[in-house]
Amino acid sequence: MSFQFALRFESGERRGEVVPVAIADAAGGVFSVGRRPGNSLQVTDGSVSSKHAEILVDAAGVAIRDLG
Repeated sequence: MSFQFALRFESGERRGEVVPVAIADAAGGVFSVGRRPGNSLQVTDGSVSSKHAEILVDAAGVAIRDLG
């Protein structure tokens, strides 16, 4: 399976790791990022909140929603 979008860790212990953004496989068509298990991408860094952000992809492009 090929992916149109991916996230790459730029620092930390996962530096250089590339994570495909698989929207079709994500719950509700949204790719979630956060510290808590159950997110599409779990990031265990203390600076990341339990439900940190959502990535949405549609015909217009990519949007990132900060969840506070």
